Formats: sequence, structure tokens, C-alpha cells
Amino acid sequence: MKAIAALLVIGLALACASSRTAAVGSLPSASRDWIDTFGSVQSAVVAKRFEDADKELTAFAERYPGTAESREAVYWRAVYRLDPANPKSDPGSAIADFKRYLTADSTNLPRRAEAGVMQRLAASLDSAHQARRAADNGTPLAPIAPETTSVPSAREQELMREIQRLKDELDKDNAELDRIKKRLTPPASR
Repeated sequence: MKAIAALLVIGLALACASSRTAAVGSLPSASRDWIDTFGSVQSAVVAKRFEDADKELTAFAERYPGTAESREAVYWRAVYRLDPANPKSDPGSAIADFKRYLTADSTNLPRRAEAGVMQRLAASLDSAHQARRAADNGTPLAPIAPETTSVPSAREQELMREIQRLKDELDKDNAELDRIKKRLTPPASR
């Protein structure tokens, strides 16, 4: 009886495996290739080989342009470009890839909502990176793109007025200090 049960289990396993193989075999070539490519990409990311993952995703998108799978490759490339563990993390490039994904000529974008959220997060992260670079270099910040700006809330407006008031007060105090320095400086001897 156990032998029959074991044969049935083995037969069922073989049937499932062959039906999976048949199902994968009946997929279009881009879909079949995407399954293998995405598995390889995920393995590369887990191993922190982001450059390899990026190359595979880029090559796939170039090999199958215009397919749903190539749009997925663009989406995942953008996601991995945001990973802080990626030494070549680049929010600006991620924003461009998310935009490419979102503006694809397709009504079938399964990750449209997620891509929109990720694009806004990337823009926020990119703004923070720009601010940090500007602070490090002493250069003024570039204005934030209109699509990422919003109308300031009442609290933000109040804070901006307070900041301006403090700046004005500081300018006034600096002018007073300059006036005092001039008074205290002995006249130049001739």
C-alpha cells in the first residue's frame, strides 16, 4: 500500500513538473526569458552585485523593447538604483527610469501606483542629496522641480516668515557690529 502511495506521489510530482514546464514553454519568448533574467537579477542584488543586476536589466529591456517585461525591467532597475546598499545608488537616474515606466505607451502597468510613490520618494531623496552636496560645497541649492513642489501650509508659511524676520534681525545686528568696529578702530596714522 505504501509503495502505491509513493508511486502516486511521484506520478503527481512529475505531472505537476511537466505541466509547469509546458506552461512556461507556451509563454512568449520575452516572458520565458524574463523569468530567468529576473531570478538572476534578484540573486545578484541579494549578493550586492548591483552592477551585474543593472547590466542584466538593461540588456533585457534592449532585447525586448516595448514588451510588458521590458517595462518591468525598467521599473526594477529604478528600484535597485535607490537601494542604499548599492554603491552607485542614484536617485536622479531612478527618477528618470520611473518616469520612463510611468509614461510607457501602455494601459497595462501593474506597478503604476508603486512607481508613482517610488518616483516621489526618489525626488525627495534626490533633493536631500542636492542639499547635502550644496552644504558641502557651499553652493546655493537649485530650485525644486515644479512637479515636486507643493503649496506651503499655514505652519510652513509662518516658519518662513519667522526665518525671514530672524535673517533681517541678524543683518541689522551685523550692521550695528560693523558700526561699532569702525568707532573702535583707531584712525590710521599719516
